[in-house]
Amino acid sequence: MKRLFRGPRPALAATAGTIVLLTAMTALGHFANNIFLPSLPAIARDLGTPISVVQLALTVFLATLAVAQLVVGPLADRFGRRPTILAGLILFMLGSAVCAQAPAIDVVMIGRVLQAAGAGASLVAARAVTRDAFAGPDLARVMATTSMGFSVVPSMVPFLGGAIQEAAGWRWSFWAALAVGAVVLLCVLARLPETNREHLRFRHPGTLLTAYLPVIADRRLLGYAAAGMGAMGGLFAFYAGSPTIFIERLGISPTGYGLYPPISVMGFLAGSVFARRNAGRIREEHLVAIGLAILALGAIAMVTPPALGLLHRFALIGAMAIFVAGLGIVMPISMAAALRIFPDRAGTAAALLGFLQMSAGALGAALASALKAPLDVLAFPTAMLVFAVLALLGFSTLVLLGTSARRS
Repeated sequence: MKRLFRGPRPALAATAGTIVLLTAMTALGHFANNIFLPSLPAIARDLGTPISVVQLALTVFLATLAVAQLVVGPLADRFGRRPTILAGLILFMLGSAVCAQAPAIDVVMIGRVLQAAGAGASLVAARAVTRDAFAGPDLARVMATTSMGFSVVPSMVPFLGGAIQEAAGWRWSFWAALAVGAVVLLCVLARLPETNREHLRFRHPGTLLTAYLPVIADRRLLGYAAAGMGAMGGLFAFYAGSPTIFIERLGISPTGYGLYPPISVMGFLAGSVFARRNAGRIREEHLVAIGLAILALGAIAMVTPPALGLLHRFALIGAMAIFVAGLGIVMPISMAAALRIFPDRAGTAAALLGFLQMSAGALGAALASALKAPLDVLAFPTAMLVFAVLALLGFSTLVLLGTSARRS
């Protein structure tokens, strides 16, 4: 696989640099969302805001990221991937600057909306570029490869954010996000050509909605989307609830908290390697089912110790490693399988999937926050278990049972 494209499409070498760039574009939103996690208590203190309100910056970001993708997807199909990515990166940088200079939490929220809108454009267009370039098992393998980086980057970011928080304060976390956005922008300008040669035509903005109708009506796509939604909902429930438990309940410093997600990411790497090696060997629906079973096992392992009155950092991280191992299988395989259904509407399909996944992430973060008062340390583990169970039910109903019925 020496080139991403064959035939008349523009050549884009399948080099490590290209894969890194695609990964950076998809992970930019998670970078911005995770780098300030260790700063949540500090932001609450500095701006005189309750921690529950500051946690809403996470939910606002994810909700905006979800909605923005619905608009961006058809635009990327209509006007091209490259201009969509460039516009999104500029908007992302603007939002980062607003957050870095915010005098109050309301301004932080505005900046987060701008950040998320720009990151959503980059995410959707990058996934569409990948779909433009690959087909068959190669698409699943490349999705698995980029997903490895997609997880490694945000898992390492809390450590960077903790170090920045202790050295310079929370505002510099947003300046760091701006700097990363600028680097990605320069790389896109230098080495990413336009890849869309099947422009989706529409005459007025209202037609954007009709572009989604055949995508939403597909049962298989919704089933794969349900799998990704459960994974993302549980993941962001952990991100929303764990800083308070680790930093305030277990007494770990912001930098120390940042060390633990990289430990758990080893599980994601194992899951991604499994997905990449078995793409084309095991049926996609079976791979996703395996991933969801592992994900549910991790959620059970997360909720059991605190339910028994045991709260230890290594138990939490061990359970998270199991959970993200399942996520490492579910995310790339479900995304590749869903995008393959609509090759002529890759941007639209990617946007819908991204919308549903980020909506689930926002709901997961909101549920973890809402359960904090009644359940305390069980709040985010319970939210993770809820999303794991819903993912299993949704995928089994929409994909596995449908596949069995078609074969019979």
